[in-house]
Amino acid sequence: MITHLGRYEIVGELGRGSMGKVYKARDPLIGRFVAIKVADLSGLSSKEIEEYEARFFQEAQAAGGLNHNHIFTIYDMGKSGDMLYIAMEILQGRELGELIGKQGMVVEDVLNISIQVSNALGFAHKHGVVHHDVKPENIMVLDNKLAKLADFGIAQIPNSKVKAQSNKIMGSPSYMSPEQIQFKPTDSRSDIFSFGVVMYQMLTGKLPFMGDNIMALMRQISDITPPSPSSLNHKVSDLLDAIVSKCMAKNPSARYQTAYELEDALRACMEMVRGLSESHKVIHSNSKFRLLKLIATPGGLPHQIVFLPSVIAMLAIFALDITTSVIAQMYLLYIVPLIVVGLHSKKLSYVRFSVVLAIMLQAITLVFYDNEITFQSKIILVCMILPLNILISIVAVLARINFEEVEHLATFDWLTGFYNRKGFEPLVEMEIRRQRRFGGDFSFAYLGLDDFAKLNETKGREAGDSAIKLLARILREQIRQTDSIGRLGGDEFAVMMPNTSENDCKEVCNKICAAITSQLKKTEFAVSANIGFITFTNAPDSVTEVFESSNNAMFAAKSADNGTVAKGC
Repeated sequence: MITHLGRYEIVGELGRGSMGKVYKARDPLIGRFVAIKVADLSGLSSKEIEEYEARFFQEAQAAGGLNHNHIFTIYDMGKSGDMLYIAMEILQGRELGELIGKQGMVVEDVLNISIQVSNALGFAHKHGVVHHDVKPENIMVLDNKLAKLADFGIAQIPNSKVKAQSNKIMGSPSYMSPEQIQFKPTDSRSDIFSFGVVMYQMLTGKLPFMGDNIMALMRQISDITPPSPSSLNHKVSDLLDAIVSKCMAKNPSARYQTAYELEDALRACMEMVRGLSESHKVIHSNSKFRLLKLIATPGGLPHQIVFLPSVIAMLAIFALDITTSVIAQMYLLYIVPLIVVGLHSKKLSYVRFSVVLAIMLQAITLVFYDNEITFQSKIILVCMILPLNILISIVAVLARINFEEVEHLATFDWLTGFYNRKGFEPLVEMEIRRQRRFGGDFSFAYLGLDDFAKLNETKGREAGDSAIKLLARILREQIRQTDSIGRLGGDEFAVMMPNTSENDCKEVCNKICAAITSQLKKTEFAVSANIGFITFTNAPDSVTEVFESSNNAMFAAKSADNGTVAKGC
């Protein structure tokens, strides 16, 4: 084994890459360990050496110019005798291909990795770099679940001196786009297709396109639509099915046009999955009680039809019970109004009240009026009635959880992946309760777009949607991890900032406003944003107060000037 490459001291072999061996080495100048990727040129002709050297160093040129958290960092490159080498960061993790089992991966893990890789591809594409070899072996997943995109050896970069060979397949055929495998011109959308194949494999454990030879594989990629991921993995949602399908569209114009668009869609899907997961943490009832969704509609019937008549019915049963000699049958009659309330009442508190009322009425009857039956018979009746009442409560809770899973889908704005007002208001209510209990500052920002309606009228809905998606991406980049975003209307957004002082909130709002103004100026969207914010040192009285105060501040900002921030009071 070689001991030195340039100034680097070789410690041991890490593995083998697509273009040579990879060693662990030490940089004596700064005392850090690096990964050294090496290519041996011995035995090659001068023409082959020239071509190989250009191709090898292109990786350093492509990745070295991309400073991004989800792309491998390149430190150095050089040549030592017949050896070419690239020095890069050394990380603890595994190739994505090693993590994909026969049945695929957990959906939330797939989304987590996919969001990171999409962001890395978006950054690379923004800087003119097309990877051209996106596959599991070129994605490293670290021990902390951070994903890193690697191996830009055949990337297409601006002003590259490496000439593409139109009659030679460069890359991994199973992951190639139709245009790439047919030697047609490619752009960043080719990477989106390739990553769609990777996502398909992560979700199902199988490749969407397979053939006994290269010609059969080419035909599959060019002409055949594979089965949906959900047909092989029932845990894959329709939304995720649609995302993967759009990535693997045969026509590049039918795919996501940028990796950032794909990232937005994946984030929306992740929000949905996480929301449903929270419900499942209470009771894992999704598969066992699916049929209850057909008969239970909490809140589906008016309060006057469900709760009050059921209470009146129980009181009527009590009156009949104490005036007639029929015993067991009257006790069982309480079950009917309890079932109605349990499966159809708007609030779980109504169910609890009804169960407690039924138990009290039955207990009063049993203790004070049914004197003609023996003590043993009363014990038997209690053992029959009490479990039935409790069972009704449990069934009501399970039915409600399943109903809320379905209803949860309506709390998201699918264009941005943010909560809409229906889903956002409960979050604000929770924060108000937290502040009442623990104290601390609580800030809230309200953002409005100017001339958004005019944009829709003059350039169409697609332009309006594109502007909203751009704004959503800017907001995501600027806010902190503890903040939450909601889309309240067509052109209005809100940002909730827990434990945030007035000065900190103003700083965040100014950054958001500056970023939006800067980004929108580079586009064809003639819109601007105004932000109003309010900081509560004491808990507000209601969600309505929060929205009204911040909304008034936003209008104050709008009346002052376009692209400004104003404080509410």
